[in-house]
Amino acid sequence: MDKEHSLSTSIVVRSLDINKDPFRPHENNEELVSAEVSYLSAIGALMYLASNSRPDISFAVNLLARFRSSPTRRHWNGRSQTGYLFTYGDTAISWHSTKQTMIATSSNHAEIIVIHEANRECVWLSLNNCQDNSSPPALLCPNTTSYSPNSTYSSNLNALLSSLSSNSSRPNGFYNTTVGDHAGSELVYGLFLCRGDVSTNVCQNCVSTAAKDVTSESYCPNGKVAALWVDECLIRYSNESLFGTPTRYTFVNTQSVSEPQRFTSVLGNVMDELLANVAANVNGNGSNRSLKIFATKEANYTAFQRVYTFAQCIPDVSVSSCENCLRTAIGNLPSDGRRGSRVLLPSCNVRYELYPFYNVPASAPPPVRDAPPPFSPGSTGRDRGKFYNWEVDKSLIELNLHFF
Repeated sequence: MDKEHSLSTSIVVRSLDINKDPFRPHENNEELVSAEVSYLSAIGALMYLASNSRPDISFAVNLLARFRSSPTRRHWNGRSQTGYLFTYGDTAISWHSTKQTMIATSSNHAEIIVIHEANRECVWLSLNNCQDNSSPPALLCPNTTSYSPNSTYSSNLNALLSSLSSNSSRPNGFYNTTVGDHAGSELVYGLFLCRGDVSTNVCQNCVSTAAKDVTSESYCPNGKVAALWVDECLIRYSNESLFGTPTRYTFVNTQSVSEPQRFTSVLGNVMDELLANVAANVNGNGSNRSLKIFATKEANYTAFQRVYTFAQCIPDVSVSSCENCLRTAIGNLPSDGRRGSRVLLPSCNVRYELYPFYNVPASAPPPVRDAPPPFSPGSTGRDRGKFYNWEVDKSLIELNLHFF
């Protein structure tokens, strides 16, 4: 028997309290089923199925057959189970499991009831617990060189950040500039790059906010070199040319997935496709190099979890330079199953997460399932409990269905 496969039976859990047991014998004042209800015929038909093709229902049928002499409505009308579980990341934040208050007429009816109850809880959670769908910003502040608050560099940096904000409405979402006397040593180089899928208004708001925040006490005060990367945009500044030196910055999530080898394989395949999509994007722009150059790609990591990837090159870059930059960036992604990572190079950047951090393109609707078997009007269906697992992960809500 150690090699046999277990199978759940279509029966609810009985209570140790006899007064709460749905399969307790007929009570004195309890209503019996009418003569129009073919209780014995139904038991006979179910016994035939149990002995020929459905051994998993044998226990439930034999239990109900004990009451064939005086069956009650309690024995004839079964109620389905409603259950759902919401998780945020890997932590359960809301769950519920109870008998449905009404008798479902079919499996489809029981599923609609549990979806309704779970959806009410989902709406409440989204309104009260999941307002912030953004990721923590990725900050680079090496503090190897600093400037004085009233120095020339400070004045040049303030002018540069103001220039970035003023030019944040550019259609291509990119701008780089230099502020200061080129003959002096207090030059400040800076740029911003907005995520390729965001609108001009979103880009403008993001750059303006990031330009104010990057030099604050919470981020990088008095540092000559800094990079602030939030969901919709990134800004950088330095006392050295941003394109003249081969700088590379990598940001890695501290948490890991449960199956790192499988995850790394899936990630490698999707990154290959992502690179091809970006190259096609560059070629599709033709001679117009001022357009946005980016691509997104998703793939299933598990049955209920997806990995989301994003790659982008700055405008005006050549096809070969974009591809080489992205290959270098992808090659510097972690290979030990981290849950997310970003790599920033002078001309490009790549990122992946286990939640959608960009505007995911609308996909085709899933195929329609086969219709449930017909049932006669007025009949009552007996259905196994439906248990829904809803995962609230940032802006994503995944619906997973389990039976028990």
